[in-house]
Amino acid sequence: MDIYDNNKTRISWNSIFAMILYTVMIAILMVWVYSGARIYRAEDADRQQASQLRKTTAYIENKLMEGDSAGGISVVSKDDMGSDNKAEDINIGKTVSGDTIVIKEGDGTYSTLIYLNNGKLCEELTKTGAKCDPDRASVICNAGSFTVREKNRMIITHIDGNKSVYDIRSDVD
Repeated sequence: MDIYDNNKTRISWNSIFAMILYTVMIAILMVWVYSGARIYRAEDADRQQASQLRKTTAYIENKLMEGDSAGGISVVSKDDMGSDNKAEDINIGKTVSGDTIVIKEGDGTYSTLIYLNNGKLCEELTKTGAKCDPDRASVICNAGSFTVREKNRMIITHIDGNKSVYDIRSDVD
């Protein structure tokens, strides 16, 4: 009876080793799951950013295609916007940075402006030649940088460092 009581109350080294091994395995599995979740979140964020960039680029290209008529598309510097061609006259108290795409609509009475304003790529429909007003603009997407230039009848845009090229197909006025 003495041997039976000692075996029942005594913890064997085998069971201690099994508990330690089980705990280590659970810890390793938790680290793997946590690492996998972090990698998935990072990959998903990159995928969503690339998808948003593709949508934005396609949207701008569609707008350019719509306005691709003789003299319908132009690229203007922020400094050239406004009736007096003075940078300080443009949106006093507002910040519009970088270049602007100007797309004439229909008979040329109105124009669509695409520009960067406070970290957001904006689109605004305004009378041709009028000053831009970011308060009336619609946000296309968030963007850290936006530059646009016209070269050899091509519109070249850079949105957050990603380049897109649109070939102007219409004849110049």
